[in-house]
Amino acid sequence: PGESLFTVRRGTLTVTVTENGSVMAKDSQKITPLLRRGGKITFLVEEGKLVEEGELLCTLDSTEFETELQKLELDIVKTDADLDNVIGIGTGVIMFANIPIIWMFGYQAMRSYKDYIRRLKAGNMGPDSKPPSLDELLANKDV
Repeated sequence: PGESLFTVRRGTLTVTVTENGSVMAKDSQKITPLLRRGGKITFLVEEGKLVEEGELLCTLDSTEFETELQKLELDIVKTDADLDNVIGIGTGVIMFANIPIIWMFGYQAMRSYKDYIRRLKAGNMGPDSKPPSLDELLANKDV
């Protein structure tokens, strides 16, 4: 009852097995961007494509970074201009502060210079000339 008889013979026996699972690559490399914040991917190499060393795998939208770079470049220009202004103001202050000194000593310096030139032309200065005395120097006398 319910038994079958078969004739045995030589041949190929095909067996199909269906199973679930996952495949892992033998050699794989983890690639991470050097960015601290994310970005929009504008190009990505096809999955499964064999790539050569140095071949472009991915590009990110650079608009945000270019805008930030332009802002930083403008900041540098502004800082440089601000520094020039501070230096200009400082130079003006120094010159203004020295005006009284120039008024006080400028006339005396010019008078001494003219006297020096007059004596030099007259031959009153040279190795044979007598140096001024200490009293003359301390008395602020032109010598």
